[in-house]
Parts: sequence; structure tokens; C-alpha cells
Amino acid sequence: MRVAITDRREYGGTCALRGCVPKKVLAGAAEVVARVHDQQGNGVRGTVSIDWPALIAFVRTFTDPTPRRKEESLREAGVDTYHESARFVGPNRVMIGDDTLTARQIVIAAGAHPRPLGVPGADLVTSSDDFFYLETLPDRIVFIGGGYISFELAHVAARAGSSTTILQRSGRVLKGFDPDIVDRLVLASREIGIDVQVNMPLVSVERTTAGLLVRAGKKGEESTFEADMVVHGAGRVSTTEGLGLAAGNVATDRRGIAVDDLSFYPIKGSAPYQRTHIGCSDTPQGREAIERIDQALHDIPVEQVQKSYAAWLDPVMREHYLRDNPNFFQEVPTP
Repeated sequence: MRVAITDRREYGGTCALRGCVPKKVLAGAAEVVARVHDQQGNGVRGTVSIDWPALIAFVRTFTDPTPRRKEESLREAGVDTYHESARFVGPNRVMIGDDTLTARQIVIAAGAHPRPLGVPGADLVTSSDDFFYLETLPDRIVFIGGGYISFELAHVAARAGSSTTILQRSGRVLKGFDPDIVDRLVLASREIGIDVQVNMPLVSVERTTAGLLVRAGKKGEESTFEADMVVHGAGRVSTTEGLGLAAGNVATDRRGIAVDDLSFYPIKGSAPYQRTHIGCSDTPQGREAIERIDQALHDIPVEQVQKSYAAWLDPVMREHYLRDNPNFFQEVPTP
């Protein structure tokens, strides 16, 4: 079997190049500064500060080698690598540059990109991707959106000496997280000088002789914020543009590529795989999916997967499934 992969950007992906890895390096430095500051008067004297250019150079020692190493590892495994966007030209065909590839299985893992802001001056806003590679850190930074990306980067910038502001369009930041913990985070953020503003939907961004001017707020109640940089932290949307999904018979909805009711999560323990979680809805499609997965799992040699299963189904579906599969939870020791 031949395998091919393509990416219009550097190989390595978001986490290694524009997310988790560089963020952890920056956050680690910010944490050191915070801990020294908090221990002042408790047996610790003196101050420390972040040397931003040196810190970014340190970040690059992790990120710069990644694309080459990742691509080399893929090629050593026999994977053909490409460096252009792909688009469907048929249900089982994609075009990459001038090459047309045909495959039985095509995996779409195009990720996401910053949500369009749809306001005047949106082109003046910096992507959070670019924050990790700033040669110099601006004195005044406004973050658009009150999600965890904005809070993480705002704390790094604040500990590095920048004046930071977070603008959240609704009345609450970090929706979906525990409200009590969020309240404590907002308090801690304000204590170190981060200006957290709610009910501030973005209206516009414009360039001035002094830098950038951000207008935000409800109609008739707008406020202005001066900045040297405005960073996009207002969420991301699925990257589906230009993929030719219709030609590939790939259905889409408002969130991106439409998926079925099946959720199948293999969870790694110490090798081999220890446990498999199966979830589906009580529908004909769900029942069919369970049958297919159950058959597939039983076809896998015991030495590759320990037959210790957990089913998370609708109550009726669970009852029916366990009635027909009484040995579903039977433990089979791995050789």
C-alpha cells in the first residue's frame, strides 16, 4: 500500500510549530517571573525579567528543526510527501499541484484557521500563530476574544512587561469552563495588570500615527483602546475552502465537514492498547456501526489489543447490545 501526505505549510502541524510547544516555552518563562515576583519579601530578593529576543531564539531551537525531521521521518516510512494544497476532483481522486492521486481512503485533516472578524481593519489584526515568533514584543497589546488562547498569551505578554487588554464580545469569558475557576482567573489576571473587558464586540481597527486604535462595544456605547498590536483570539473555523469537497461527495454543515453519529476512541494505555470506548446513538446507523466495529475488533490479534471493552451507549442500546453480547466485558490477558 502506498501512502501520500500533503501540507501547504511546513510539516509539523499546529501543536509543534504554532501551538502547544512554543506556548509551553513562553509560559515556562512567564511562570518563573511570576514565582520570583510572588516570593518577594519571603526570603527572595532581586527581580528577574524576560529577554524577549533571547526567549524567541530559545523557542526556535524546538520549532525550527521540526519540519525537516517530520518530513524525513515520513519519507523513511515510505510516505510520499507534497507541499501544496489538495482538492478533490472525484470521490477517490485529489489533485495536488499538477499531480492527480487516486486512493481508496482519503483522510481530511486540514485543521482550522482564525475566524473571519468581518470588521473594517481586520487586515491589521495579527494571528495568534505569529505571536510566537515576534522579534520584539510591543508595549501595548489588545487581544480580541476572551478564550484560553487570549488569556495564555496575555499572561505571557504581561509578565514580559507589556500592557495587555482582553476584549470579550459577550458578558462572560471562557464560556464552557467552570465559572468559579474562571472568576478566580479573571481576578488574578487583573491583579497583574491585564485589563479584561466584557460586552465589547469588535467594531473596527484603524491605523493612527500612534499605532492602532480599536473600537469595541455595543452600539451607542463604544469604547476605544490604543494598541501597538492587536491579536486575534476570537476562535477558529474549519478549513474547508478550496478542498473541492463537493467533487469528493463530502457533506458539509455550518461547522465544517459533516460527520455521522459514530464516535470511536481508542485510548492508549501502556502498550498494547488497553481499552476501547465505543459510543453511538440508538439508530439503525448506530447499530450497524457497532456491529462493524465489534467484528473489526475481534479480527485483531489478542497480542495487539487487549479485549477489555467499555461501551457508552444509550440505555436501550446498551441493554440490547449486552444482551446479545454477554461476554462483552470479558477480560482476556495479553500474552
